[in-house]
Amino acid sequence: MSDEYKDATPRSSQMPRDSCLLYPNKQPTGVDPPKYRGFLKLADGRCYWVSVWGRTVNSETVVELRLTPKK
Repeated sequence: MSDEYKDATPRSSQMPRDSCLLYPNKQPTGVDPPKYRGFLKLADGRCYWVSVWGRTVNSETVVELRLTPKK
C-alpha cells in the first residue's frame, strides 16, 4: 500500500472530535449526488452529515464540501 493511502480501519469507529472519514457514495440518488459522504462530530458536540463533490471553478479542479446538521 502506498504512503498516500494508509489503512484507517482500526480508528474508523473511534474518530476523534473535529475529524471524520468520508466514504464513496455507494447509493447516489438525485440530479447531483455527492461523490463522498461521511459524519463529523465537532469538539462542542454538534454533529453533521458531510457531503463532498468534485467541481471546477474557472477551469481549476476544486472540492465542494457541505455540512448538514444531523438531527
